[in-house]
Amino acid sequence: MDAWQLGEKAETWIYQKFQNKNATILEFGCGKGTEARSSSHHITVIEHDIDYITNGAECMLAKIMPNEFSEKYNEKGWYDAKVIELLRDRNFDLIIIDGPPGSIGRSGILAYPWIFQLSPIILVDDTHRGPERNLAQTIAKLQEPVEIIKLREESHWGNRESTIIIQR
Repeated sequence: MDAWQLGEKAETWIYQKFQNKNATILEFGCGKGTEARSSSHHITVIEHDIDYITNGAECMLAKIMPNEFSEKYNEKGWYDAKVIELLRDRNFDLIIIDGPPGSIGRSGILAYPWIFQLSPIILVDDTHRGPERNLAQTIAKLQEPVEIIKLREESHWGNRESTIIIQR
């Protein structure tokens, strides 16, 4: 397992949830697991770093731009609004928030609350870190979830956690 992918428990949860379905998945941030997931699901990825664009997924390159929520949370920015707007009329089975990297910040997604209506399931990775945990909590408050699942595990990088917010 690589540091640039979801934890094993998150990958297992996705596999079990969608094993008999060609799921549509929107991923913010592209990692090592994206290509593997794209062999059995339709993946749309928003990524800022061309070096992480992967085969098998519909990849949308988006620069990191200033964003009011990023500034509010002392982060650098979030994906370009022009690219994000291209998602407005789509629906997905799952949204994965695993980018941009924590060094840039992920809170910028809060500027686009309509994104959370594109899927009944939102997975926020790296919620063992404060900013990502706060993001998951904020999304949960906005969505009035039916269920919240925390997937905790240990790896050789240390403890990690992903949070799944199931709504509707």
